[in-house]
Amino acid sequence: MIAGTYVDSNFIVHGFVRNTEGRIKTFEVLGAADTFVNDINKSDEIAGAYVDAQFVQHGFLRTSDGTLTTFDALGAGTGSGEGTWGRSINQEGQIAGYYTDAENVTHGFVRALDGTIVEFDAPGAGTQLGQGTVPEDVNGKGEIAGYYIDENGVWHGFLRWPDGTIRKFEFPGKRGVNTAPSCINDGGQIAGYYEWEHQYDHPHTRGFLRIP
Repeated sequence: MIAGTYVDSNFIVHGFVRNTEGRIKTFEVLGAADTFVNDINKSDEIAGAYVDAQFVQHGFLRTSDGTLTTFDALGAGTGSGEGTWGRSINQEGQIAGYYTDAENVTHGFVRALDGTIVEFDAPGAGTQLGQGTVPEDVNGKGEIAGYYIDENGVWHGFLRWPDGTIRKFEFPGKRGVNTAPSCINDGGQIAGYYEWEHQYDHPHTRGFLRIP
């Protein structure tokens, strides 16, 4: 099964699901100006986000039968460009993502299958505009990988365990490094990219694999 997003001739964004036989079913969240699909698990449950007419973001869960449930993190802002973004879903139905508050600071969250949402911040995350915590992926064990932006605008990787413990990490040995994990598997291996400053001010970017 493949889930994704398409843009129509009026530049409106919709979601779709393509099954193994090639049939495509489209969908959008009721009342959404745009619907963004971000992840699908083995039970064909989809996590994503939609933007309403006031440009506020909200998370959603779509089950295999097409039922859509929307949600918002408690601390999410309600202004234009603020709100909740469902980023990743694991086999247990846990959704990891982030929300932007009224001060445009980003925070992480994990949503359980029963709808309970736990919000969190990585230690060292900045608290100003454009800073904060950005979860990218959750594995089948409930471990979350992502990055946070500190008060100096530098990106650092983090791993969050199900008990809430967070460990930060970054690629060593380079000056001005930004470390950005993208995904984590059930073995705890994390893939992502890092970039560092070049002597002529052109950043270099490379991928990395972090092995537990």
